[in-house]
Amino acid sequence: MGKNLAAKLGANGTPAEVLATLRAKSWQEIVDAASASDSGYNTMLTADGWVLPDTVYNVFQQGKQNDVPLIVGAQEGEITEVSTSIPRIATLMTTTASSKVYTYVFSHVPSRWKEEGVVAFHGLELPYVFGLLEAIPTLAFLGRTSGVKQPDPGSGDNDKLIAENMMRMWVQFARTGNPSVPGLVDWPPYQPTTEQYLDIGYELKVKTGLSKAGVTPSPAAARPAGEATYTNSEFGFSLKYPDNWTPKTGDLGPNVIWRVGAGSYCVPTVRVIVRDQSEGADLKEVFTRHLTADGNKTIDTFSASKITINGTQLDQAEVSYTGAAGKYDSLVIGLVKKGKWVVIEVFTVPAYFPFTTPTQKADIISTIRFQ
Repeated sequence: MGKNLAAKLGANGTPAEVLATLRAKSWQEIVDAASASDSGYNTMLTADGWVLPDTVYNVFQQGKQNDVPLIVGAQEGEITEVSTSIPRIATLMTTTASSKVYTYVFSHVPSRWKEEGVVAFHGLELPYVFGLLEAIPTLAFLGRTSGVKQPDPGSGDNDKLIAENMMRMWVQFARTGNPSVPGLVDWPPYQPTTEQYLDIGYELKVKTGLSKAGVTPSPAAARPAGEATYTNSEFGFSLKYPDNWTPKTGDLGPNVIWRVGAGSYCVPTVRVIVRDQSEGADLKEVFTRHLTADGNKTIDTFSASKITINGTQLDQAEVSYTGAAGKYDSLVIGLVKKGKWVVIEVFTVPAYFPFTTPTQKADIISTIRFQ
C-alpha cells in the first residue's frame, strides 16, 4: 500500500529518490492522495521498528508486551472485535504474561437511539468513561450503520449512572490494577476456557462466552431515509432533503435563514443564505463574502456554471474551501430575487461526515423548485 501511495504521488526511482520526493510533498497532498477512492490505501498500525518493533499480535504472541494489567473490550455491535480481536488479544495476554486481563462488552444505548433499533457502536462507551455525556451526540455519524437517524440520543438518568459506574471502575483499575469495586461489581479476570467478560449496561453483569456476545443491527435499523420538504414562502421555493436530518436552531451562521443536517453540528448540511444584491456581482463574489463572515473560511477551488433546475436558470458552483474544521466539499446555487442573493448550499466536511452517496449533494440541489 505504501508503494502504491508513493507512485500515486509521483515518487519513483531509488529508495532515496522516493523518500526525497515524498518529503517534499505537503501533508495535505499526502492525505488527499491516501483519501482518494482509487488509492487502495488503509491506515493501520505501522511496525516501524521504533515505536512498534513488530505487529501487535506478534509482540503479544512472543510475550514482549509490557507485563501490566489490561482492560480490553468493544461495543456490542462491533461483531468482528467482540468475536475475534478481543478474545484473541486477551488469550495471548493470559498465556504470555503474569498480569491479569479484564474484558468487557459495552451494550448500553441511550433511550431515543435504542427505540430506533440502534446497537452499541464503535466509540460509544468513551463519553461514559470520561463522564462527558454531552459529547454523545457528536458520535451520531459513527452510528449510522447501526441505525442512528438523528443526533439527539435521548440521554437521561440511566446514562448518568452508567457513566458514574464506569468512572469508578476505570479509576479503581488505574489505582490498583483491578477494576472490581466493592459494593458495585466483582469483575473477574479473563480465562480462555470460559471467556468471562463484563456486560456494561444499566446493570453490570458478569457473563461467559465473549466471542458469542456480538449483536448485528437489525435491517430495520439500517433502513434508508425518506424525504422531507422545506418550503420558503418569502422567496418562493422548496427543496427536499433526507427525513432523518434535523433542522438546527439557535445560531445558524451569518445571514443563514435555515439549516438542516445529519449530525449534532448539522454536517452534512443544507443551508439557505440570504444577502443583499449589492454584496456580490456574481455567485463567487457573494459566496466568498459569506465564507469570510462565517469563520473566515477561504475558497480553494470554485468551478462555476449555469444550470437549469425544474425550469429555473441558476448559477451553480462546485466549491472546496477551508475553515477551522478542515476542508469542506460544497455545491452551491444562487440567484437574485427581490433584491437579495438567495444562495442554497449543500456541504460537508468529508473527514468527519462523508455524503451517503457520491451524488447526494447534487441530488438534493436537483429537487429545488422556484415559483
